[in-house]
Amino acid sequence: MQIQTETRIKKRLHCMLELDARRHSGLILNLSERGMFIQTSLPAAPGTLIGIDLRIPSQSEPVPVKAAVVWRRRVSPRMTGINQSGMGLRLLSPPSSYRDLLAEILEPVLKQTKAAPTWCPTEPSEPEPELEQFVVRLSQTGGPRSRRIIVQCRTKQAACEEALCQVGEGWTILEIVKC
Repeated sequence: MQIQTETRIKKRLHCMLELDARRHSGLILNLSERGMFIQTSLPAAPGTLIGIDLRIPSQSEPVPVKAAVVWRRRVSPRMTGINQSGMGLRLLSPPSSYRDLLAEILEPVLKQTKAAPTWCPTEPSEPEPELEQFVVRLSQTGGPRSRRIIVQCRTKQAACEEALCQVGEGWTILEIVKC
């Protein structure tokens, strides 16, 4: 059971990642109001805080964003034709320029569906509560396997949803512990 909590927008944008005083490039494949997936050959561990400079074609200056790694995917070099290494990020107090970018990307979509956005890109965002780290223990439904996953979320419920999202169908949560 995969749970999608917010609408993801497929958009390819180049970015620079700053991690442990090192910079390397990445490619954003999808983004939302509070998160994004970045394809990179060097995905960071869950819980890592990183800086991102988004390269937006319509703007001369990059948009700086801070984020926390929620999950990562490592793919062997032989499998890169099938799947890509990368990481899922939760944004930490995104700046108004990021919300303006989302509004710019969403505008054509909203015109087609005649829907209104659920957020206002011109209002300043309130600081969100800090992410907490949880260890989620899962069991394979009808099978012998079990797993432990570390996720960073604001609540236990969100941690459960994120863990189930990462492992996919066929798993049941046994236990969740805040670190």
